[in-house]
Amino acid sequence: MAKTCPDFWRTTLAHWVRVDLAHWVRVESDVKMTPLPSPDRRPVVCGHRGAPTVQPENTLASFAAAEQRGATWVEFDVRPTGDGQLAIHHDPVTIDGIRLGSTGYRDLDSAIPRFGDLVAASPALGLDIEMKTDDIDMSLASFAELVVHEIGSHCSPSTELMVTSFDADALRLVRELQPDLPTGLLFWKRSFDEALAIAQSDGHGTLAPWIRLLNADLVEQARAASLRVVTWTVNEPADVQLASSLGVDMIIGDDPAVILENL
Repeated sequence: MAKTCPDFWRTTLAHWVRVDLAHWVRVESDVKMTPLPSPDRRPVVCGHRGAPTVQPENTLASFAAAEQRGATWVEFDVRPTGDGQLAIHHDPVTIDGIRLGSTGYRDLDSAIPRFGDLVAASPALGLDIEMKTDDIDMSLASFAELVVHEIGSHCSPSTELMVTSFDADALRLVRELQPDLPTGLLFWKRSFDEALAIAQSDGHGTLAPWIRLLNADLVEQARAASLRVVTWTVNEPADVQLASSLGVDMIIGDDPAVILENL
């Protein structure tokens, strides 16, 4: 698979300038979005937290392994640390029992990267930035500001990215700050009808259902609403084949090689 990604996740980012510890000022720039891909385009291959079948999840080694195994994008979880940095970690507490939300980044395990570390280490990868909002020590508004600021600080205008979350309020705040940032609503407990209504009312470009919810009717309705479809976590060959046959835009899994072998 070529090391390129569909242009519909590419955006020219506004530049954000930090003026003090709590506020950023936005300097406008042109944003250009391109149309949806044709239905026969092969789905983008995205490593779920990198490639956790071969390296520890959400680490720089895992993201590098995902790229080596054929991923052009990686999905990862971001959380604010106690000193306002954007760490990549799934759970609010580390394996050693350290709570990220109340701990400075320098006091965390060195294997936990920051968002900027990933962008610097793997600049060619597309970024599926999942906001984890449980057990954080800042408001959702401040977290959204931090995410938008970090994207503006570390990503180039050609970076392909999307901000995702199960938390519709968090995504809404991101869109209020930067309406042209690509966003996607994750869901597995919400009904499809509810997720579709939220995506349409809040302006998200992508719906991201769990693989067990994926079916032809869901994809058809999403397409009718001009929405892209991303599905996760896809690890079995039969599930890869199903998702591909239904024409999803991106398949997220723990081993990108498995996805590529079964497209």
